[in-house]
Amino acid sequence: MRVVAVPVRRLDSAKTRLAPLLSAAERGAVALAMARDVLAACADQSDWETWVVSADRTVLGAGARAGAVPVEEEGTSLLAAVRQVERRAVEAGATALGIVLADLPLITARSLASALEPVDAVVGVRAASDGGTNVLVRRPPAAIPALFGRASFARHQQAATRRGFGVRRVDAEELAFDLDRPEDVRTLVESGRGGEAMDMVRDMGVAERLDARPDAGDDRLREGEMQGTIKEFDAASGVGVLLLDDGTEVVIDPASTEGSEIRYLRLGQRVDFDVDEDGDRKLARGLHIVTFA
Repeated sequence: MRVVAVPVRRLDSAKTRLAPLLSAAERGAVALAMARDVLAACADQSDWETWVVSADRTVLGAGARAGAVPVEEEGTSLLAAVRQVERRAVEAGATALGIVLADLPLITARSLASALEPVDAVVGVRAASDGGTNVLVRRPPAAIPALFGRASFARHQQAATRRGFGVRRVDAEELAFDLDRPEDVRTLVESGRGGEAMDMVRDMGVAERLDARPDAGDDRLREGEMQGTIKEFDAASGVGVLLLDDGTEVVIDPASTEGSEIRYLRLGQRVDFDVDEDGDRKLARGLHIVTFA
């Protein structure tokens, strides 16, 4: 048994970096369209069982209609979702587990097959935007720890080396391109390729919105990313607090620090990060060091 799993976040909090371009409802619709494109590519893989893991019932329903096994997400982060399907895959006796992120609008069944077919212990696709990992395939499912996030592909390589084997890197443009920011939408529109997500973006008239936008300057800090200073941090647990420039405190999501450079954060260090809602509190995720204290 071989499993390919697609973790998908809740649609009401999806793609916050696209807020300058799309409304919340539009962002959710585009995220769902991309997830459908990914699930369709997964469904075309022979001898692979597709799972979709999410806390969003709309996503789970769409996955079931695409032939995927719906897995209700128990945690609140990408890493927690990946660990959940790891445990389930091991319990089911799976010999291989592929994790495919849900925001790959150019994905095709053929490009995905290029990552699933090699029989190496670890196969990965490096994200073109930030050095993250868009696809990770492991034989067995827990061959190395999953370390998603910025620059995670290099960390996967390091983890594999420590365990005595390398990582087969698959260079497929359709898998390396992910959609996170307005400039990514422009790239998608100009490519003229893609599936349901591309059609939706075109039908929304997003190309015209992009052309009408004034110079965005440094959009990074307005698209869900923020900067702050480390106020408290415990390296052993990954628990900490960030202080925004306006004095607001934001809790660090411990799961986002595992296996990354931010294990070495110090007080006063400057970082940028994504802000997600978790109930009535804000969580800092996807941290990246800006300056060293």
